[in-house]
Amino acid sequence: MALRTAIPRQVIDAWPIEEAGLARRATNCLVRAGVRSVGQLRRFEPHQLLAIRTLGRVSLRDIQKFAEMTDDLVRGEVRLPSVREVFGRFLDQTELRVIEQRFGLLGSPSDPTIERLSLQAIGGQLGRTRERIRQCEETGCNRLRTRIARAYLEPFVEKLEHAINEHDRFLTAEESLVLAHDPDFARYHPAGLLLLFAELYGRFLHHHGFFTTVPEATLLVIEDELLRLLRQVVEPRPARDLASRLRRRGAAAAALAELPNGEAAAERILLQHPRVEATAEPAFFCSGSILLDMLAEVVRQLGGEAHYREATLRLNDRLHPTRQRGSGAVLKLLAGAPSRFRKIERARYALVEPGPFARPATAGGGRRRG
Repeated sequence: MALRTAIPRQVIDAWPIEEAGLARRATNCLVRAGVRSVGQLRRFEPHQLLAIRTLGRVSLRDIQKFAEMTDDLVRGEVRLPSVREVFGRFLDQTELRVIEQRFGLLGSPSDPTIERLSLQAIGGQLGRTRERIRQCEETGCNRLRTRIARAYLEPFVEKLEHAINEHDRFLTAEESLVLAHDPDFARYHPAGLLLLFAELYGRFLHHHGFFTTVPEATLLVIEDELLRLLRQVVEPRPARDLASRLRRRGAAAAALAELPNGEAAAERILLQHPRVEATAEPAFFCSGSILLDMLAEVVRQLGGEAHYREATLRLNDRLHPTRQRGSGAVLKLLAGAPSRFRKIERARYALVEPGPFARPATAGGGRRRG
């Protein structure tokens, strides 16, 4: 059970009324009456609130409930059985269901995939239009961004943030599954929760399949320089070599120095980047000709020709698990490089000429150009 530590009264009193978390009607009435902060609101007696134009008893009950919740926060007496229960305090059932489906909170706890449903698919389930589902998502997210909702959700956000920082400030969806059975998360998919809180609060970032507490500007400087380095090499390079080179490159060196483990950070960034390939070791390279060279070497080792499925198995033996290809993707590589491979019969391809990984073509040791 999560525990919300006390929040000083002066902190809550400084919350702007428009961000505090009151119902829209009550908020609009108070703003028109010149009430700008929670501290100002606390000075009003119930009869004074009812004297505000168009503020009725429903809005008064909303304000009183809000006051009770803030008093609990000040006393530090808030025990939170699960994140889902907290969501239920601020969202109606439709908003909760939409957010659960849109952010993949109901995915399998053993599958790192974040199973997000489209607005259209959710609308079909609930018998609502796509636009109505979009409005529910927007309204629900805005409710969870209010000051009071954020205060109640803070223990769960902190726990997820701590999990990221324990992994050198980079956490993949697969690594997050260790939190799947934490009772605080009510069997919600941890990566889905990370995705939701990243969008709501910006305390951490979702980028190319991982979550990080590294500032986006720092991350992009490191990432751009790594890609530039990879475009300059002619063979796969290990992360430790790339990180070492990065430490000699001005802004990228300063950015890398901000991280507790630069080599691990470089490896994590590269393993998730869609424009980077990785061998089994792993060593990294930009996608393109080197991958074709590796495929050509695979076909050469299979006697100069191979069924595309066999070539797929052999190629994947050389690639990192995060970068392995399906047989359809390898077939496209074979068919899409006519200068390297030619189709000799159904599903079989042969080398047109050896690539740079090939063995000498003559007894004298000469090497044909790839």
